[in-house]
Amino acid sequence: MTGAISVWIRLPFAAMVLSMQMVVKTMEGLQRLAEEGINAVFGAVERWPAPTRDAVVQRNITEGTEPAQSDASATGPSNPITSGAPTAPAATNPKEQHTVNKDLHDDMLKLVRYKILLVKRRYERVLDDGESLVHDNMDATAFTAWKIAEFIQNKQPDLDHQDKKYLRVYYEVLDRFPRERFKFEEEQIDVLHDIRDCLCRLGLQPPQVQSPAAPAAPKSAPQ
Repeated sequence: MTGAISVWIRLPFAAMVLSMQMVVKTMEGLQRLAEEGINAVFGAVERWPAPTRDAVVQRNITEGTEPAQSDASATGPSNPITSGAPTAPAATNPKEQHTVNKDLHDDMLKLVRYKILLVKRRYERVLDDGESLVHDNMDATAFTAWKIAEFIQNKQPDLDHQDKKYLRVYYEVLDRFPRERFKFEEEQIDVLHDIRDCLCRLGLQPPQVQSPAAPAAPKSAPQ
């Protein structure tokens, strides 16, 4: 009786163990199937690498979506230049773009911009600036002396004598123009008219200008 009871108790336990083993095997099988599916997917991706640029260009040429390019352009970076597109100007040196013109050695009428500077330490500043018309033929030293003398005489008559050595002149020629022809005869006539008017106001008779006498006719030879 006791043996029968123990056998009856062990049978359900064995069945439960078998059931657990089958569940474990089933889960292992499902996990193996999932891993095989993942490997199959990623393996397919690895087996199909991305097409190279040559293949893409060839396919586009075949389909008519891209013009053919040379081998040299295919190997390097592709930067097609559209016909008629503006190209960027070459970089230039800023000093080459603007050259200061300081040439005063001609008889033309020159428009000159200038600045008078004080370069004394701790007092550096621009004292005066302006523009002048220069018609004389001169050099930089003469122009500098002229502008400093004009500045001291007209605008800074009380400038300290020790500070005069710190004055500097910066200038540039903006443009130049041809001068009109000197009309000497017209000016001489105007001066003569002024003299005549002055004599008339003083009650004096202006001198009469006599026309030169006609040359005498040659005498006929005696017969």
